[in-house]
Amino acid sequence: MVFRKAEKADTAAVMTVIAEARRAIAELGIDQWQDGYPQQFVVEADTEAGIGFVFEDESGILSYTAMTAEPEPIYNQINTWGTEGPYLTVHRVAVCDAARHTGLAAKIIEQAIMKAKAEKLNAIRIDTHPGNVRMRRFLTKRGFTERGIVLYDVLGEQRRVAYDLAIEK
Repeated sequence: MVFRKAEKADTAAVMTVIAEARRAIAELGIDQWQDGYPQQFVVEADTEAGIGFVFEDESGILSYTAMTAEPEPIYNQINTWGTEGPYLTVHRVAVCDAARHTGLAAKIIEQAIMKAKAEKLNAIRIDTHPGNVRMRRFLTKRGFTERGIVLYDVLGEQRRVAYDLAIEK
């Protein structure tokens, strides 16, 4: 299995992975990603910016995520972060149906930690829907600490629970 930057040619496969993740989230009975987000243009912008990443094996693309060291303005709503200074933001974690419950999401977080260390960042920050109990449990199990609620104002107010993980230097 290989972890690498997403390429333009991956877009269709990434959108299939996202569609499968969207269905899994719908099973939780929450509205996260049910409005069509993340759309293809979001994935294409991630790829062009060099912040989209995939895991792939001989069967194809298994996951997608975006990771960036650019500050996430929405996170300024919280003043209880565990660290100061630069951080890696992780967005759009999606795993295909075939790779669900295989530990692949943990491997994505391992890659985020390695990237944060390589870029000498102090933390990883991520947010998820309050009702996404699977992701919230996953993050807590991986050592992330809940830091508060952020409000996205995209097509109406969307509350998200924000987490961080300090990076050991």
